[in-house]
Amino acid sequence: MNVENLIKNNILKIHPVNINKKIEAENCNIFYPITNNNKIIKSILYFDNKINKNIIKEYEKKPDILIIIFNKNKNNMLELNSIPIYPIFYKNIFYLTPILIEQLNGFSNIYSDNISSLNDFLNRIYYQIGCIVTDNLFKINITNHDISGIKDFRNDFLKDFNVSNCESWMTKYIPECDFGWFGLKNRLFIKYVFDNYDIKNIAELGIYMGKSTKYISNLNKNTNLYCFDRFDNLFLTDYSVKNLDIPDTNFFFKYMRFETFFSNLKNHKNLYAIKNDNFLSIKWLVKNNIKIDLFYIDFIKQEHALIDFVNEIFESYPNSIIIGDDVVHLNYSLLYFKKKYKFYQSDMCYICMKDRNFINKDILIKDLNNLEKNFNIKNINDIINLDKVFYYYFIINKINEKKDYKQIIDYIKIMNINPNYIIDENNNNIYHYLIKVYKKININYYINLYNELIKKYPDEHKKNDSNITPLEYKLFTNYFDL
Repeated sequence: MNVENLIKNNILKIHPVNINKKIEAENCNIFYPITNNNKIIKSILYFDNKINKNIIKEYEKKPDILIIIFNKNKNNMLELNSIPIYPIFYKNIFYLTPILIEQLNGFSNIYSDNISSLNDFLNRIYYQIGCIVTDNLFKINITNHDISGIKDFRNDFLKDFNVSNCESWMTKYIPECDFGWFGLKNRLFIKYVFDNYDIKNIAELGIYMGKSTKYISNLNKNTNLYCFDRFDNLFLTDYSVKNLDIPDTNFFFKYMRFETFFSNLKNHKNLYAIKNDNFLSIKWLVKNNIKIDLFYIDFIKQEHALIDFVNEIFESYPNSIIIGDDVVHLNYSLLYFKKKYKFYQSDMCYICMKDRNFINKDILIKDLNNLEKNFNIKNINDIINLDKVFYYYFIINKINEKKDYKQIIDYIKIMNINPNYIIDENNNNIYHYLIKVYKKININYYINLYNELIKKYPDEHKKNDSNITPLEYKLFTNYFDL
């Protein structure tokens, strides 16, 4: 019997913990897309009190799917030719990927009987994943699960239920996605710190899918990255879809935050995801005697909470450096930092130190001023030799000034580049911008310019980092901010 056919015939389906997630359960992907001809590697294990040790041993084979049989009856095993996103459970047999096993911390080491172990594992799925693929006969006795598991056999802080260090082979079929806001000024601040200080250990707080983490990783693959986030997937968030929209099917239903994060960072070995409340991160780091050189804060927009959190960092890590995002949401917290610490800010991010001093601060200021200048260049002749990301902002500025269509087309011709390939940091091209701004404020100038441009440069329907083409934005009920 084939799992895919059982799902197609609605015998197996997603059962969400949150009953309000009905649209998500009916429309989200159950399997990862497989784009190559690699043979799926399966490991079959019978459940016993050595299950976690046996799984660790099977990891040596780098399996794509682990099949865990609870009732000793292999005859009930289904054929599976796809990689499941969520746990599949049918006739006392689980079908799981290794990255799901890691999120669930394997099976309990406390319970010795099958019934208690099974119920504990189902509750791990209930709380950690938020859904299970199974039949309509499925029932769960909702209790708390214990925190023992496969990580008990690891060392130091890797024993922690909430900590994961997933190996790259576990992400073989998981798509990457670079969606997430991470501006050029934030990059400049981080690069400044790497250029002027010895940075070996980094705590990043607020990850989403790891766009900023990937940038940091590319600066130095040998750093230790401690990444704090709840990593809530589709079925664990409080929000429920009311009307199905293109961002749901193209993005939110496709990319799971935890899995995508590890896929995006598959080339960074010393990467640790800590699923927890970010406000508890400093206590966790101190408890585990982890030294941190750089904190990157991207999760606090509340002034008092940010002040308390930064003070907490410097109480335990006075020699660390803090870079923080979300300056546009802050006011008196920044004034507080300026008075109490060594501090510098742009209109997007800030840098803060207690016991360290600024090194080559004049270079940072100069680079920031040059960046700002490049964003606002008025003359086409001054931009030709710059990075192409500034081509994008040059054209956007001309569009916002509502320049004549022909003049904008002439600018693009002088740049010798196609509007499909003039992109910002999130791979939005000129057509993405025109359709989004037209959708937002409904002024015909933008759609008319789009129509003029595509006469010379046909819209190639390029996808941006949120996996959406320009014209798809026109169909939205809602839309991402510009």
